[in-house]
This record gives sequence, structure tokens and C-alpha cells, in this order.
Amino acid sequence: MAINFSRTFGSKLATTAPQQTDVLIVSRTQMGGGNVCIGGFDMSQNRNVRLLTSNGGNQPGNASFQIGQIWKIAYTPKTNLVSPHTEDVMVQSSHLSTTLSRADAKRFISQNFNVISGSLSNLFGGSVHSPLRAASYIDATSVPNHSVCFWKPHASLTYTNSFNKDKYHYADPEHDTYFAYVGIDPAIEIIPKGSIVRMSLARWWTPPNSESKACYLQLSGWF
Repeated sequence: MAINFSRTFGSKLATTAPQQTDVLIVSRTQMGGGNVCIGGFDMSQNRNVRLLTSNGGNQPGNASFQIGQIWKIAYTPKTNLVSPHTEDVMVQSSHLSTTLSRADAKRFISQNFNVISGSLSNLFGGSVHSPLRAASYIDATSVPNHSVCFWKPHASLTYTNSFNKDKYHYADPEHDTYFAYVGIDPAIEIIPKGSIVRMSLARWWTPPNSESKACYLQLSGWF
């Protein structure tokens, strides 16, 4: 299957009928209970999607979708979405079409995605809070209309492990913060400056000793 990287995608998303479309798998992240979160890009609708099961549940750990694969998928949008997680769709049928190399997948992302460059402050409409040497998050004071993005940070990200959790440290003149790493690829010591990283917002959660919910920023993977 030939991929035209210079092609411009775009059409109006239907709201009811199943969508038959090519979806590039761009992330596969770990969730509780042995499930995985599958991030994709609908190549005909030019939009990010999160692939749930046919009844709206999380994908099981043995789900076939792998990063770099292009699947022909019929899906229906999930109803009753809660912002910022507006990408959820329910897979009704799927079959594998082809697989891109990581280099080709990066090229496609560079040419067809809105890759945000520069500071962390540019992500999610500027709604991210970054406490000093703590995890970044959004809260109800400013909720973006999306929960995933691609970012080319202007500083390298450094791996660390604390409380038996994989994290990446990001620092620039304005920030000194951490992101949980939830991808399936083995962590590397340094994600170099200039890499394209996929960032996502975890589901709403009320931290201990807090009365308000938050969505924590997490790193899904890199290209």
C-alpha cells in the first residue's frame, strides 16, 4: 500500500453511521487491569481517535493494534464524552492493511499533524499547570477540547524512576516538571531534543488530600 505523505486529508465527521476509514496506530499505552489504550489517527477525517471496544470499553492487553500499523476500521463515535477526552470511538470492525516503519510514521506525523514546538506552555491551549518538581496537570479551571497532542520540545527529556514508576523530567527556564511514562516501548535514558513525543491527558482523577479533580499529563511515546 503506497502512502502519499504530502496528501491533505479532511472531511466532515458523521455522527451516527459507522465510519470506514484508514487509521494509523500512533500509540499503545499501559492501563490498569492489564488493558491498553490505543491511540490512532483517522487518515480520511484528519483527526485523532482513541480506539475503544465495540461497547465502549478499554482494549484488552492482547489487542492486535500496534504502533505504525494502518488498519481499515469501521467505528462509531462514543456518546456522552467528557472533555477533554473527545477522541473516543468504538471499533465495530477492523482489518490490517499495512505497516509503516518508524521513520515513515514519523514523516507522516510531521507532514500531517499539528506538531507543537517549543515550551510546555504551548500544549493544550496553555491550560497545563506545572508545579515546581512535580507532575503537570490540568484542572476544571481550564479544560481543553482535546486530550492528545504531538510535541517537539525544545529541551531533552530525561528518564527517572520514583516510587517504582517510570517518568520523564522536563526542564526549561520556566518549568521543572515530570510526566509519567505509560508507553509500551522500553524507556530510554534521554529522549533527545527535536524528537516528536506524543503527550496525553489521563482520565479525571481526584488526588489524595484534594477536593478537586485533575487530568495528569503523561508521555505515551516518541518518534
